[in-house]
Amino acid sequence: LDESLDSYKSLSQFFQRELKPAVRVIDEHAALVVPCDGRVLHYGRCQDGLVEQVKGVSYSLERFLGTLPPLQDAAHNDLFFCVLYLAPGDYHLFHSPCSWRVEKVTHFPGTLMSVNPTVCRYVPNILTLNERVLLSGSWQFGYLGYAAVGATNVGSIRI
Repeated sequence: LDESLDSYKSLSQFFQRELKPAVRVIDEHAALVVPCDGRVLHYGRCQDGLVEQVKGVSYSLERFLGTLPPLQDAAHNDLFFCVLYLAPGDYHLFHSPCSWRVEKVTHFPGTLMSVNPTVCRYVPNILTLNERVLLSGSWQFGYLGYAAVGATNVGSIRI
């Protein structure tokens, strides 16, 4: 960030600033890339219908997605997840993580609590309580769900 924060007319303009050329190099040969600035809080395999929002604190995948995703062969397929946290100073636009087909967009109304990792440790299910937009579809490996979760001071999600 080269400019002064005073050069932005609003907090929204700061969050939605353009990326400078060559700031984010994207591996065009990768099957999946990180779609935003942010920190990986947790990732792994969904187990027993649960997703870890931070270490030791889980929430229901079905509650987060509204329904369990269809698996082509549930006995031989696994679901994986990655929780990314955008800190207040991060660039807040997000992009496609891969080549995929979006088949459904679902809006979940909710609260706009902070999703700071410290808060997530003390508020179970916070990611299922906050407003979010879920894009559901498919990519080369089957089902793909991609969700943007609203938070304090970041209450608008535009796709």
